[in-house]
Amino acid sequence: MELPEVVKWLQERTALRILKPEILAEISSYLEEIITPSKFTLIRENNPPEKLYILKSGHVETSSKTTPKMGFLPGAAINLKALILNEPISYTVTTLDRSAFWSLDRAAFQKLIQKYPEIYQVFSKQLAKEVKNLSTQLIQQQELATILRPYLVNRAKRGIIGKSYYATRLRNEIKQASRNRESVLIFGEPGLNKDNIAALIHFGSAYRRESVIQIDCSKVQNSGAELFGRFGGKPGLIEALGKGTLILNNIQELPKELIPALVLLLKK
Repeated sequence: MELPEVVKWLQERTALRILKPEILAEISSYLEEIITPSKFTLIRENNPPEKLYILKSGHVETSSKTTPKMGFLPGAAINLKALILNEPISYTVTTLDRSAFWSLDRAAFQKLIQKYPEIYQVFSKQLAKEVKNLSTQLIQQQELATILRPYLVNRAKRGIIGKSYYATRLRNEIKQASRNRESVLIFGEPGLNKDNIAALIHFGSAYRRESVIQIDCSKVQNSGAELFGRFGGKPGLIEALGKGTLILNNIQELPKELIPALVLLLKK
């Protein structure tokens, strides 16, 4: 690419678009193109950032012990936050296919910041906004966790043991129920630990890391406020639960007024 084309691409495709054209022009003069194969580890978690990488083509994915996986598409500026804040990288970056990057050495990046202090100023403001948004999200998550806490099921009490026909069949049915998100009706005599079977289904599913709560339907108010929330008030358990699993114990005692709303919810 000729220099003007590089600047235009940076303006159209990357987070660097907020910088002035003359700054982008000088940044582009330092860029070096590198090509990596599929499954190549570009960056390792907890290491200091050595370069700014701008994904030109291909796809990459992050992995970390503390955060969910995240994908990057062409135009992503990788390591920008770590370079601005001078902190270790918070994730490992691996290519999913053959990928091309523009790279900018840390020394060159620091030289550019010294020459153009607005680079630091502009991105510091942007990062501060991101931190504020994350803080708001954290507060919301804490509020939802507080709502769920009295109803949480932390683990299944026990597995299904034995080699009998009944035990083998029950294990197979639990495994089958764990493969999808369809609602499951578990019935039987009192004392058969039906709630434990429900927990086994949840913790054997792909959603095992999501919350699972158990509600005694005999104690649910006719208004359904615990489940559906109050108008203009705090959210109900279903909203707070998100993608988690809801175990309704003694469902036959659920107030009849709430059945239509619950059926509609289960169909979603």
